[in-house]
Amino acid sequence: TKTGQPLYHKIEVRLKNPNGLHVRSRQGFFGQSDPEAETSAPLRTTSLAGAIRSPFAAGDIHVRLSTLFNQLPDARSCLNVLLHIDAHDLVFTRQPNGAQKAWFDVVAVTFGVDGKQMEESSRSFNVDMTPDQYAAALTKGIIYEVSQPVRKPGTYQMRVALADVQSNHIGSANQFVDVPDL
Repeated sequence: TKTGQPLYHKIEVRLKNPNGLHVRSRQGFFGQSDPEAETSAPLRTTSLAGAIRSPFAAGDIHVRLSTLFNQLPDARSCLNVLLHIDAHDLVFTRQPNGAQKAWFDVVAVTFGVDGKQMEESSRSFNVDMTPDQYAAALTKGIIYEVSQPVRKPGTYQMRVALADVQSNHIGSANQFVDVPDL
């Protein structure tokens, strides 16, 4: 934790009759983690994957999403995902020409009604704004569009997670959407 305090508590078990009884425990909720797997991927990638798997929104970066169904001219279906990002939550760097620059990664995943992952896409964004655009972004936020293919009609859960490259802060959002059978 940030304060250096452990996330677990020591529990002492006392028994009146300990014959034939063994006490077993495990670290964490799902067992001990694999240290090699944790160190093999960058922090941002593992954090984004965790934010996508979680049904709860990550709140370091405030992000909202609106998912819109779209059928392409070649009859393929896709979801247009509009992300509204609070610019205050991103780290901007002032450039020599006065512009403000930020970098963030976005992962979008659709899950079927059975909870199985259907489609995934990821992309890195580079935001380069003039001072006026930066002032407007701080007031109104930043809107980005992500296109996500869908192969068949049905009900899906759209989950999106984004990570600020400079701060490693994470934000996520999710929404249910129905893809019609046209």
